[in-house]
Amino acid sequence: SISLVAIGLGAQAGFSRKIPVVPNGTLKWIQSIIDRAPSNKPNISVRGEFSLKVLEHYGLANHAVALGCPSLFINPDKTLGQKIAERTANIDAICYHKISHCRKKNPRVYT
Repeated sequence: SISLVAIGLGAQAGFSRKIPVVPNGTLKWIQSIIDRAPSNKPNISVRGEFSLKVLEHYGLANHAVALGCPSLFINPDKTLGQKIAERTANIDAICYHKISHCRKKNPRVYT
């Protein structure tokens, strides 16, 4: 048996934001990734909070963490995270889709 880590899983639901019906085969595939975790830490990264909620709905979120789109990490600049944090330090809230989906920013820099 080999250890597995999945990067960039995402759920899609359009603007409705309703939890989608995930096919049984997909749920089994996700469970097989979880079963092959190299440790008891999360081994699945999802694209955002909505994708994490979908996994939560199906009881599969214990081994998942929302890290964003993997393309965000494709950059040769090792100080990119720090630069982004500095440039966005004055932003008080992040809003998406609708004004009712706002939340206070909690900046974190991972190095």
